[in-house]
Amino acid sequence: MTGSSSSSSSRSNPWLISHDELPDWATDNHFIVAGYRRPGGWTTEAQKGKTLGSKHANGSSNASSTATDMIAYEHNTFRKCWNSMYIAHAPIFYPASISFAPSSGSSGIANANASRAGWFSLAHVPTEYSHPPGVRDIAGFGTFFLGSVVCLGFSATFHCCTCHSRRISASFNKLDYIGIVVMIVGSFLPALHYGFYCHPHLQTLYATMIVSLGSLAMYTVVAAKYATPAYRPVRTTIFISLGLSAVIPVVHICAMYGYSTVSRIMGLSYVIASGAMYIIGACLYMARIPERFAPGRFDMVGASHQIFHVFILAAAFAHYISLRRSYAFWHSVEHMATPLGQTGTLVGGMDGKGVRQAVSSLLSWVVPGGNGSSGDGNPTAGQSGAVAEWGRQQVCRLLEAHRN
Repeated sequence: MTGSSSSSSSRSNPWLISHDELPDWATDNHFIVAGYRRPGGWTTEAQKGKTLGSKHANGSSNASSTATDMIAYEHNTFRKCWNSMYIAHAPIFYPASISFAPSSGSSGIANANASRAGWFSLAHVPTEYSHPPGVRDIAGFGTFFLGSVVCLGFSATFHCCTCHSRRISASFNKLDYIGIVVMIVGSFLPALHYGFYCHPHLQTLYATMIVSLGSLAMYTVVAAKYATPAYRPVRTTIFISLGLSAVIPVVHICAMYGYSTVSRIMGLSYVIASGAMYIIGACLYMARIPERFAPGRFDMVGASHQIFHVFILAAAFAHYISLRRSYAFWHSVEHMATPLGQTGTLVGGMDGKGVRQAVSSLLSWVVPGGNGSSGDGNPTAGQSGAVAEWGRQQVCRLLEAHRN
């Protein structure tokens, strides 16, 4: 579609106008030539009737139409999200970094093996159903999901209301950027929990850093000075910097344990992929690629802003995979070392020695050449909480013993 054909299409549609017909406050990307919704809140009858009679272009009528569209949009979106909630949490979307298959031997030792099925592994991880998540797990995943919902919800609301009026557009534009900050911070915190599982003080340090940077970015968004299109590169740079702040803890943990070990513990490659997609999407949006090379051709489909949102969704999904892998790893360790119920019988009928051997098998997979012999004492079947903590401590001790 060429620029002239796009403009002609807009003139034939009473609800759409071209970029040249927009008021100054509604202009942003002049490479998108046509296909804009008619903004409301225009100040003169001449502006209201540029290409359409006053009946359709009246500001109050447009506001009413926008409100009606919003209600329909929110209803449909809520219904679709509700219906897909169960699909999103089906077992096929449980990518585990490790899977366990009880051996046929009398000791019942669990074997730790790397999952070979890729993203959509159907391998059963016992902790999915037999061992509930802890408070920190719930808080971590809750923070991630809340940040994602806030970000995407604010973004959808902004795009729905941006043509209403200058005041409404400016207000919801701020919400849009606030949602991005919330999503970045919400993704950062649970990754810190699992990445620095053995170092609570480092969790606190980096959590304080990201919350502080997020607060600064949020202030920049709310300040009226930075809300204009002229400061778009400044805003984009700030958000890229906020995203790049994740590089510091990633480099830190890799320096401590090595890339290979960290990848097996928390799916580090997915964290890196997530950050890369955020940055690539933001750069394409800032550079207005690809529409700057063919103005008018990407008016409806394929513009940089649409590509940016696709990258955001893909990045969120990649980050979710990383969190699932981290959760599966640490809870599998706990599962192997925790009694089932109050029967006093360990997993698979294992005694303390069996638990040690099972955890050792896991640790040998995580750190090649490592073993779990650094722990003190054997846990007994009656020590439920102590046995679980013992299993986690074994991993932490081995990781520390094999630090780079």
